Amino acid sequence: MKTAIIDTSKHDPRRVIALLFGVSLLWLLLNGVSLLRYTTVVSDESLDGLVAYRLTDAGQSPSVSQYDPLGVYPFRLYLVGLAQWFELVGVGLVQARAFSLLAGLVAGWLLFFLGRKLYDERIGGLASTLFWFTPRVFWTSHFVRPEMWVAVATIGGLLAGWWLIQRPSRLRALLVGFLSVAILDVYLSVISTTLTVGLLTLLWLA
Repeated sequence: MKTAIIDTSKHDPRRVIALLFGVSLLWLLLNGVSLLRYTTVVSDESLDGLVAYRLTDAGQSPSVSQYDPLGVYPFRLYLVGLAQWFELVGVGLVQARAFSLLAGLVAGWLLFFLGRKLYDERIGGLASTLFWFTPRVFWTSHFVRPEMWVAVATIGGLLAGWWLIQRPSRLRALLVGFLSVAILDVYLSVISTTLTVGLLTLLWLA
């Protein structure tokens, strides 16, 4: 008789969520303390921060073509979000990096909800904890770069696809399709998520 590695037959969902809330606070504390440990501003941080700062100035054109030889900046939605964040909390290195920190927190919780939908709260909590304390995620959450918001868009897209699979309808298909196209403006690499959601939905509903 085979024994499951993790027995999920008996657990209190509220306790799991409370523990995960504590884990997320610990992650935020560790990241917050070390947010300015890397005081050297890398080139991407300078460029993204400058473009977002210009977007907060009503007297400046929102065009960023002068920074991009092709005239097409690949993550406009991210930059608009960063500009709105500056409007809310002010402009500075800590504020800009905190925007990525916020994305890391949101991505972890979205991963929990995805894991809960696919299995249960305990698996979702384990997935979120592993995600938060992965060195790459911890490091990326310290810098003004779109990668953490790409994670938010990716996991959010998968959640939307699963919502459509569970309750298929024309309206939900339209909404998920619109979302899948919109998240491409976070960063072009999210196109892999758009393709994945579309293929999984077609295969499941075939």
